[in-house]
Amino acid sequence: MLARWALCNALHAAARPVLPRTQILSCIPARACTTTIQPVEQEQERAAKSFLAKAKGLKHSPKKLTLLCRELAGLNLTEAFAQMSLSDKRIGKTRLRQLISSAWYMAEEHHQLDPRDLVIKEAWVGKQEFLKRIRYHSKGRAGTVHKPRCMVTLKLEEEAPHMVGTSNHIKKHGKHEGLIRSHWKKWKKKYTPPKALESNEQEAVN
Repeated sequence: MLARWALCNALHAAARPVLPRTQILSCIPARACTTTIQPVEQEQERAAKSFLAKAKGLKHSPKKLTLLCRELAGLNLTEAFAQMSLSDKRIGKTRLRQLISSAWYMAEEHHQLDPRDLVIKEAWVGKQEFLKRIRYHSKGRAGTVHKPRCMVTLKLEEEAPHMVGTSNHIKKHGKHEGLIRSHWKKWKKKYTPPKALESNEQEAVN
């Protein structure tokens, strides 16, 4: 049975014509060749105008950092630096603001890109090692403490500007058209100066 199967395969191989490589490539239409090469060139050009900036070993909860990363996605570096400077979170004012300033430096020195044209396309948080420590309780008992460590990654890409303003005379990068962003806490109340409160109380008494 095996000898018959080997003989059939040998006969099929002998009957099949073997074409040279140049003849095989000439049979392929030109459109098929260009469609396979074109996406690769586009990806290479896009990769040359983008890079990643990472901050490792952040002593913060990944769930809380995800809220700040959602705020950063879609902003240019100037807006992102302003948002983190005015944030209520200490990690935003320290480590994330340092990450944005280092991304500005990396764009100029290492990638030869204009930082004003860059936009944070994606921002995500990754878990690192969670340290386990002892928490001492009363009566000789003990528990465990988990100290989280995480990593923030920003993907920056060069983007064409769009015109904003009342007469469309201002160039701006990013997904937002406005020049002033609202506070990241939507429920935060508006600040009223104490003099206005005193005048309102006096009017109510009168």
